[in-house]
Amino acid sequence: MPLDARQILHGDARVYGLMLGMFGLGSVLGALGISAGHNRPTPESVVRINTLVLAAAVIVIAFSRWLPLTALALIVAGTSWLSLANTFNVSVQMLAPRWVAGRVLATYQAAISGGVARRKLTLGLLAGALTSAYQCCAPVYFWRYFPSLRVGSQCRSSSPRRARCGRA
Repeated sequence: MPLDARQILHGDARVYGLMLGMFGLGSVLGALGISAGHNRPTPESVVRINTLVLAAAVIVIAFSRWLPLTALALIVAGTSWLSLANTFNVSVQMLAPRWVAGRVLATYQAAISGGVARRKLTLGLLAGALTSAYQCCAPVYFWRYFPSLRVGSQCRSSSPRRARCGRA
């Protein structure tokens, strides 16, 4: 996000702070939406819908050169992100046996933190060669060419060429 604020929006620390604030506002709105939801969809549909919404918001953020559009996309991204994080957290808590729930949750949180750190390191190494717009679209490449990374994939092959793996 700092690269977006500086390179794409030509802003400074205030623009970056506004961007962080809009993402946080989206997270608060997402929390209010979760608590107010009476007709709750299944966790799988929540993950599918919010993943698509978050991906669309990230693409808008990556290519938008207009601050109000970027701010709106950040609110949407924050809402989707919080909904996804909440769904994953609740799923881990519900699936873990009570006698190891604490250890399972600690392992889950460590895996999430490690994954975020690894992603930031990878994108940081790519930052010198690519613009932030291309970095945001990199997950689409991995989703397309590495089907074993998809949620619910039946693929057992490590070959990136087997794009139809897991489909009937």
